[in-house]
Amino acid sequence: MNGFEFRIPTRLIFGPGSLAKLPQVVIGLGSKALIVTGTSPRRTGTLPKVLTLLDQVGITSVVFEKVTSNPLASTIRAGVELAQAEQCDFVIGIGGGSPIDAAKAIAMCAVNPGDITDYQPGGSLVDQTPEKSLPVIAIATTAGTGTEINRYLVITNDRTREKPGIGFECNYPVVGIVDPELMLSVPP
Repeated sequence: MNGFEFRIPTRLIFGPGSLAKLPQVVIGLGSKALIVTGTSPRRTGTLPKVLTLLDQVGITSVVFEKVTSNPLASTIRAGVELAQAEQCDFVIGIGGGSPIDAAKAIAMCAVNPGDITDYQPGGSLVDQTPEKSLPVIAIATTAGTGTEINRYLVITNDRTREKPGIGFECNYPVVGIVDPELMLSVPP
């Protein structure tokens, strides 16, 4: 039998009502969050809950709601520009695979040289390993990809239309929150 090692640096908070732990989770990450999401969390009430919880502990938030399914590199660039212009200290991704992947990509590119496509196959930084990222909190509202606890992300290259997956150690979220109550409105 072959041996193996398993390591997951992401702290996972799971259970009904676990979103309420967000105020304790953000302590020490900074004073300004970039919230990365699509349009569903506002409609379902999740985004207003997150904003209220952050406000309780004095965290200022900037909301980036431009993520669609299969997020484009151009969307990541817009998110990076916003994170840098607003001097965000950490990133919160709310949603399924696409918004959380986008949050991880924005967090990495906000503090590293180049564009997300530079780290994809064929990119100018493909042989580089970014060592840092803004901290990411991933709040899952669907189940499926596991992106809330892994280092991988998939972003569509606007030019080639390819969707290569990449994953660096710095892409692990610091915390993943999986609150089944947030998934009650997900269609079957």
